[in-house]
Amino acid sequence: MVSAAVALPIQTKISVPTFTQPIPVISVNRWIVFLYRFDGSVEFNRTWADYRNGFGNVTGEYWLGLEKLTQMTNNGQYRARFEFKSIQNESWFSSEYDSFQIDPESNWYTIHVSGFFGDAGDQFSFPNSKAIQNGMNFTTWDSDNDKAPNNCATQMGGGYWYNACGGHSMTSPSGSDRFYNKRLTDLGLATDQRLEAVRAMIQVI
Repeated sequence: MVSAAVALPIQTKISVPTFTQPIPVISVNRWIVFLYRFDGSVEFNRTWADYRNGFGNVTGEYWLGLEKLTQMTNNGQYRARFEFKSIQNESWFSSEYDSFQIDPESNWYTIHVSGFFGDAGDQFSFPNSKAIQNGMNFTTWDSDNDKAPNNCATQMGGGYWYNACGGHSMTSPSGSDRFYNKRLTDLGLATDQRLEAVRAMIQVI
């Protein structure tokens, strides 16, 4: 469980390969935040272009952008950290990966993670093969690249790395049953799998 006294985020700018201008981001202890949700103020049921380019604002909720993630993780070695705040007990839980890489757009921004550790369980690997999200393509409502008969992004209300569909969703509507993490209840960390807030970040190795 993550302590309530977590490090405060700071606003900064980073250089990203192929991008001519520095990119504003939130940084936490040298971690670069690429997804931050905490109050439902930003709509995450967006198009492929939005998820590719990024949206929101670093002063609030935002998504950094898949193209920035692929450029960064294919021009350096990165680890990742996914944080989940339970709607039930206000506690934060985390899953970290020693390796994190996003494929180019030509391969649908497929996610690759390995080297899991953390108290929230392995978010991208599940006993149910249809819930395994590691190695999955990114899907949005207007670009269906998942393995479900129907579009998971349409069903879940947000773009993400879906299988059919998965054990967690960080981009579904805030306050809904679809904004959830099944690992929290599977591991006895909470009796309600719904989420209040999430944060995902990467750090160069």
